[in-house]
Amino acid sequence: MVDENASCVHDSEEGTQLSLQHLPHEIFLHICSFLKMGTSLYSLSLVCKRFYQILKDASFWRKEIIHRWPDARDSPFLYPKRPDELYMKFLYVAIEKETAVWERYYNSMDEMAIFGKNFTSDTMLRMPDGTTCIVAASHYSLIYWKLPSHEELLTRMSLAHKIRAYIWGLCDTTHEISANHDRIDFVHHTEILDLTAIDNTIYSCSWDQTVKSFMLTDTGFVQLTTYNTNEPNCAKCMSSGPMQSLFATGSERGSIFVFDSRLGPKPITKYRLKDGPVIKLAMDSEYILSLNQRMSVWDQRAGKIMKSITFPNEATCMSMQKDWVCVGDTYGEVHVLNPKNGFKLVKSYSIGSSNEIITGVHLTHGCLISCIKDVYGGTVKIGNLTNPSKMIRDIWPKFRPICRMNYLNGTFTISRNNIISVWRPK
Repeated sequence: MVDENASCVHDSEEGTQLSLQHLPHEIFLHICSFLKMGTSLYSLSLVCKRFYQILKDASFWRKEIIHRWPDARDSPFLYPKRPDELYMKFLYVAIEKETAVWERYYNSMDEMAIFGKNFTSDTMLRMPDGTTCIVAASHYSLIYWKLPSHEELLTRMSLAHKIRAYIWGLCDTTHEISANHDRIDFVHHTEILDLTAIDNTIYSCSWDQTVKSFMLTDTGFVQLTTYNTNEPNCAKCMSSGPMQSLFATGSERGSIFVFDSRLGPKPITKYRLKDGPVIKLAMDSEYILSLNQRMSVWDQRAGKIMKSITFPNEATCMSMQKDWVCVGDTYGEVHVLNPKNGFKLVKSYSIGSSNEIITGVHLTHGCLISCIKDVYGGTVKIGNLTNPSKMIRDIWPKFRPICRMNYLNGTFTISRNNIISVWRPK
């Protein structure tokens, strides 16, 4: 209920001057529909008690999202069956913000192309701080560097680049820079296949049956521990659960080893799949997801496989967030599952055509980001979360094909052929 007696702090003493507080609710909400959601939430709702009470109602936010995105009525992301008041507010603001960033990304994003002579094509990691990148390189080495700030990028631009950016209205502002980096050589005896991180500690895996950890300091890498699996052709992919200091590695033989970084170099758990090599891993504090011909869900508390999920087409990639799991396949589709509902399939989105392969996928608060392998080498598609999904922006990277993608703290990164491309909000 809205307190009709609540008044704004700027009311006149006589109470005879008309103001927004005298408007009927319907007219006031109609005015709000023309404002940005962030303005209504962070500014207008703080003007007085009456505005706060009106804008507190979750039904306003539900109606607003349907008004702005009519196809969202059946979306499991934007229109949940039991919406939480805070969830509705801040999710809708995030949707508006991310949509605006990608719609105007030429002017709202810094785009960087980072060149490294010794990078390998697809092994890349972004650290939790969001500014540090780790890549595998030749000589079985690791390289790291920090992304430059927006101000540093502007100072690095050549005069010709600045003139071109000015003439084209900031539509040609890809910053091509060389990585100013530190490295450590011969980390493994064979090629480094995957990387993961827990806090400031990096874990690398290789064909040489080991996982090695390194602390990243201001002066470079400090090697810590070597973890052994004692299984040939073991370490093919990795994932970590930072809240539990756990990490896992999957093998070519279908084995998954789980390590606790606090308990020494031996695995604390091992389980075996029957359907061939493990190609991808994802984990949180409760589950470990492995991808081969199907997706298997390992319940860490029960110590057993909880469920195996088969998709209509071969799965190629996956990402795991707090509330959703996204799986891409070889038929241009992204499948979304709900971990809180027994990993049931919630929705399948057709992102590309039937001859395009999804190579990377990530679900943010406001959009679905996917990388597609196509006849041009690779395309990044930014879609909204309506039903069906509509494209906000297609990005054709200057350097292709796309090998791996990463999304962290609003910054989107892809790697391919000795080049790392970064898109970051200004």
